[in-house]
Amino acid sequence: MNTLLAMTVLVDVFLQSYFGSRGWGVFNEGISFGLFAGNNYLSPFVYLFLIIWLTLIYQKNKRWGILSVIWGGIGNLLPRFFMGGVWDYLYFPILVFWFNLSDVLITVGVVWYLWSETRLPDGQVPRLRSK
Repeated sequence: MNTLLAMTVLVDVFLQSYFGSRGWGVFNEGISFGLFAGNNYLSPFVYLFLIIWLTLIYQKNKRWGILSVIWGGIGNLLPRFFMGGVWDYLYFPILVFWFNLSDVLITVGVVWYLWSETRLPDGQVPRLRSK
């Protein structure tokens, strides 16, 4: 799973560069929905703090959803350090905002985590197998 998520992040960083160089999409300096836009120095550190915090939680709980959020955060953190923001290149007419593949990883991870915490019988949660 780590390999798949890492490859997805690499593809996302490539696509951000590709679509950004062609002007397809929007440049987002903020975090979520443009929050903290204009504070380029602040958002990478917010992401870094969240990634470290989630990594500590993941090491304790081994939840797949948390892992997806961590990798999505890394996918949005790298462009912020190098470009000052992320390039959002995905847009669907029924949604009112642009997003990228790392945003999808974060959203799916949050939904997955919440579902695993609330929907499985007897409090059982899918856990990663340790080698």
